[in-house]
Amino acid sequence: MADRFENWKPVLYTHAESISGFAETIAVLFPNSKGYGVDGPGRHLIWPYLAAAYINVLFELGRLSEAKEKAEEYLLTAEREGLRYGINQIRRVLALVYAALGEHQRGIAQLQSAIEQLVRLAFGG
Repeated sequence: MADRFENWKPVLYTHAESISGFAETIAVLFPNSKGYGVDGPGRHLIWPYLAAAYINVLFELGRLSEAKEKAEEYLLTAEREGLRYGINQIRRVLALVYAALGEHQRGIAQLQSAIEQLVRLAFGG
């Protein structure tokens, strides 16, 4: 693919063990990126997946308040940018964060929003 598309870069999925490990992975995969957002939503297809991965790392490290803050920020950004499918990656991790914080109804609401949107987009399974 790299021969046919000048800007094509493979995406490698990794299990980051720390925030710094995650940051280093992003820097290697996307050397021209402006931080974790890979040039931000609407400019790179993988942005919501990286945002969700970053939130997940915070979640796994037990940094729940920080995970909640970032997830809510990224969710608002994704909504503002009109992201449709990828936004559900953020919602999924945010639901886990809410559940871990005892905010179960808020977590359920995120999952319900994701399901409703996937139905509207004609995803099934």
